[in-house]
Amino acid sequence: MRVLRISLTYPTLKKNGIGLHAFHLSQDPNIETLIITKKQYGKPLKSIKQVRVHRIKLNSVGFKQSKSLLLNLFPVLNFIISQLKFFLFGLKSAIKFNPQIVQCHSPHGFLYALFFKLILNKKTVLSFHGSDLQRLKNHPFILKIILKLFDLILVVDTNMLTILNSISKNLNTFHAPGGVEYDFFNYDSDNFTGNQFLAVGNVRWQKDYQTMVDGFKIFNKKNQNKFVLKIIGDYAQNEVFVKNNQTKQITFSGNRKKTEIRDEMNNSIALVLTSISEGLPKVILEGMSCGLPIITTNVGSCGILVDNSKKGIIISKIESPNELSNSLQEFLKTKNSYNKNYIRESVKQYSWITLRKNLYQRYDELLKE
Repeated sequence: MRVLRISLTYPTLKKNGIGLHAFHLSQDPNIETLIITKKQYGKPLKSIKQVRVHRIKLNSVGFKQSKSLLLNLFPVLNFIISQLKFFLFGLKSAIKFNPQIVQCHSPHGFLYALFFKLILNKKTVLSFHGSDLQRLKNHPFILKIILKLFDLILVVDTNMLTILNSISKNLNTFHAPGGVEYDFFNYDSDNFTGNQFLAVGNVRWQKDYQTMVDGFKIFNKKNQNKFVLKIIGDYAQNEVFVKNNQTKQITFSGNRKKTEIRDEMNNSIALVLTSISEGLPKVILEGMSCGLPIITTNVGSCGILVDNSKKGIIISKIESPNELSNSLQEFLKTKNSYNKNYIRESVKQYSWITLRKNLYQRYDELLKE
């Protein structure tokens, strides 16, 4: 089988937490894979010999937090030009590779799907991970057109099916959640020691770090400032926020290597998420694989992963920082009741090896349809 993967992100030695679906799903020696991706900072992670990575240099401009077309005119034009460049600069390699299946890991690859489906009659697959679908659901006409280009739709969160089915009936869908390197992310002690809460994720609006920071300050003040909150993730686009909120008890560490993230998880007593939009967060899988209790908002698949009080605390809705403060206080009372092995075993089904096997079985079925 030959699979063409279109993914704007792909892990590098410097940024190894991005594009993990494209990377891990291609690590099958029985499958020939070409990955077309945006050139990121640093060398791509080493892969098996059956995988070739074609990187294209693109310049991106962030959109303004405004509905004004004038303010976003340049970012819109830049986006259109980047999409065309991403398609045209990779098309020759894609045609030469002659794939049987074209998988777009986000709607950004729709031009490849348009070409290979309509011109070369290839099977096309689209993945939805979270934010893309949240944006597109406000533009149902555009979303409906995109969906018609694909033979199979993959979702990381089954809740997404409600949105998709409201747009287009009789879609061919498959649940393909994110995975975890189960053997790598593990715990080194059965006990919860220390005073550190941990958050992992780039500093952007979806994570709602302002609520996290404010809620933690309220909680910590009630506990004589005995605890610390460490936030790991890129903050290049939000340096002012970091400068205004960094204290002795709240630190922003920027990007960190995978080994460092695992070590910080083993140095923490709980993983905290205050996201307002998610699919299936890989950081929850990694944290639970390390035996960490999770304190999270009930978005995406978070409530499916943390489905009982033995795994953590689900915050139904955060209307103010006080809800997070109360949940942290509740966790403190029950901290010693959590069992690391129980939490770890609950995410064993999400190992990349298992997920990859399931997906390629579905690919086989698709080729026969």
